Amino acid sequence: MSTLESGMMSAWRIKNGALVFETVPIPSVPPGYALVEVKSSSLTLGEVLYLPYMQEGRIPGLEAAGVVVRAAEGVGPTIGSRVSAMTAFSGGGWGQYVALPAEQLGTLPNNVSWVDAGGLANAGLTALHAVRLGGALLGATVLVTGVTGTIGRYAAQLARLAGAQVSGTVRSPDRLEAVAELGLKEVVVSNTATGRYDLVIDTLGGAALTHAMERVSPGGRRGLSHWGRPDIRTAFGAGDRSLELGKQSTWRTTPDGQCGRRSHSRRQSRPGPNLPRRTCLRWTPRTSRNRTRGQLARNRQTGPGLQNHRHQGQDRVACRLGTPTRPSRSVL
Repeated sequence: MSTLESGMMSAWRIKNGALVFETVPIPSVPPGYALVEVKSSSLTLGEVLYLPYMQEGRIPGLEAAGVVVRAAEGVGPTIGSRVSAMTAFSGGGWGQYVALPAEQLGTLPNNVSWVDAGGLANAGLTALHAVRLGGALLGATVLVTGVTGTIGRYAAQLARLAGAQVSGTVRSPDRLEAVAELGLKEVVVSNTATGRYDLVIDTLGGAALTHAMERVSPGGRRGLSHWGRPDIRTAFGAGDRSLELGKQSTWRTTPDGQCGRRSHSRRQSRPGPNLPRRTCLRWTPRTSRNRTRGQLARNRQTGPGLQNHRHQGQDRVACRLGTPTRPSRSVL
């Protein structure tokens, strides 16, 4: 009898505050959902940090790649399709099977390995979003911090494919050789980059973020994409103004070199149980603590829903990065 026929599967899940490997029932498949046999899943920083606070019985795993074994009727990939998906904070990627809405699944080209695909949905889409914030990049100069990380590697390669001249930073000199295959114009140790760039994509936060802000040319853009807690007062000169940054946000530099209003606004998807909300806020010189609280309250009430929008680009990311030499941090 196969695992699927038995109705049971292996999975990592939270039990008595610890991560244990045990046998659990295969998840049910509601209408409009597909059952995916997981081939690889990633270790994301944000999720690992929150493991001690997850609810009892939860199966972690914010993204997964695998094969569809039960397809949704009349919608989405068919049985046998190779797919990648984020689990929309419901988790499940660290199980042998996971049930996901068919509209969240992105199909994978055959030349994308399971190791690469395991980190594609989260890191790949995050990088794609950051690169797109720069608009048309043909001939533009781009700086990506942390190019040895998964998001940084994807962002650097996507920017190059868009026609940009890409430079990157690494943490120490001994990491320079590790990114030589990316074909970047220049790779330097963090906080030593010089010159000005049309787009800066920061994946690190902290001191690296502060230095990166100084490298943006007048009229350029800064893309932030990380779970870190940057020194926002130093980086943005926010003084005593109330300000919170979400996981992804963009700021435009004014011609006089000052940081201006955020160039776009988006609400972040509703987190699952025990995950605190991280909200992107619009910043102007008159932002106050009361306005900040008010926007947080409105976001809780409206229940933002960008899940489907964020997942629709997975297949495009996979096609662009679909070579067997793209390393990714995944666990099989």
